[in-house]
Amino acid sequence: MANRNAFRGLKRSGYDIEDTHVTDLDRLEKLFLLTIIAFVWCYRLGDFVDQYIKKTTIKKHGRRAVSIFKYGFDYLSKFL
Repeated sequence: MANRNAFRGLKRSGYDIEDTHVTDLDRLEKLFLLTIIAFVWCYRLGDFVDQYIKKTTIKKHGRRAVSIFKYGFDYLSKFL
């Protein structure tokens, strides 16, 4: 489940890493490293907010209305 969330976060649901069109391997490695750090930061922040500040809503089918990553991403976006 975490791999799918990381992939989604790096694609359309978060950082849009595919829109950079970077071809230099060194620059791509640095960009990927920074986006992974940002992803982990958002995920951990979302987990913290979910546990201690405000729980995410659970829909009728039992899943969260918003992923933990997106919850942290949106929370961080409010402050930046």
